[in-house]
This record gives sequence, C-alpha cells and structure tokens, in this order.
Amino acid sequence: MISLNNLALVLQDQQKFSEAEQLYRQALAGREEALGTSHPETLQSLNNLAVLLQVAGRPAEAEPLCRRCIQERATALGA
Repeated sequence: MISLNNLALVLQDQQKFSEAEQLYRQALAGREEALGTSHPETLQSLNNLAVLLQVAGRPAEAEPLCRRCIQERATALGA
C-alpha cells in the first residue's frame, strides 16, 4: 500500500487527480481492511485523499474526510 500511495503522490504532483484519487482510495481501502480504521497508517491514507480532493478543487468532499480523520485520531489517542 505504500507503493500505491507513493504513485498516487506522483500523479497528484502531475495534476492527474482522477488517477491519483483511484490509487489513494485503493490504498485507504487496503489499509482499513488490513489495519483497521484508527491505525495511524490508515489515517494517513485518509488524510492524503482529503488533501488531494482539496487540491483538485473539491473542498466539500475533502471536509468530511478531514473531520473523520480528526475524530479517529482523537479516539485512538483516548481524547
């Protein structure tokens, strides 16, 4: 999943947002399945997807992912 994430980052930098989004979603799904929803690596994937959506001009889609990431991190930390 690290390789998927890294390729997605490269594609994001090339402004190939649709391709990058597919890979970020694939990495997120894999990490959720393998590690759970509150694992730090899963939350990093969630954050990466949110950042991509923001950069791609889709802030309304990015916001709930950012909020989910904050909530999951707080839960994981016992806050």
